[in-house]
Amino acid sequence: PEAPELAALAVAQKGLALRYASPGLQGNRAFVQQALQQDGRALEFASPELRGDRETATMAIAQTWWALNHAATHLQKDQQVVATAVEHGMPMSRVPAELKNDRNILAASFRRDGGNLRLAAEEHREDWELVASAVSRNGQALKHAGPGLK
Repeated sequence: PEAPELAALAVAQKGLALRYASPGLQGNRAFVQQALQQDGRALEFASPELRGDRETATMAIAQTWWALNHAATHLQKDQQVVATAVEHGMPMSRVPAELKNDRNILAASFRRDGGNLRLAAEEHREDWELVASAVSRNGQALKHAGPGLK
């Protein structure tokens, strides 16, 4: 077998084996995505170009939100990418300040844990759609809804 085949066997078993693959394979989209399917944390060992690729980074983040730490800086502040991270467990305390009041990110947070409504700004506690997403996940979230929605 050739070296790329051996590396493919390694990442299929343990995605983090991407660390030991050649730079050429670390920059190969299909190869890196194979590693990410096994373990999203392998994004750390992808080429800078692929760490900056929205599709590749989102694939990793859907495996584990922690992979956002290894995505390119511009993606760490990208609304869609951050919303994916929040949907997959990233706490709101880790969301960049400029995105904390973004409706899509709040909705993702509330879908994951309706109790997060307690952290929302008052204006969002009066937003029917956002409150509905929180309450549908956790009926107790109604406690934190604005007075006009109770």
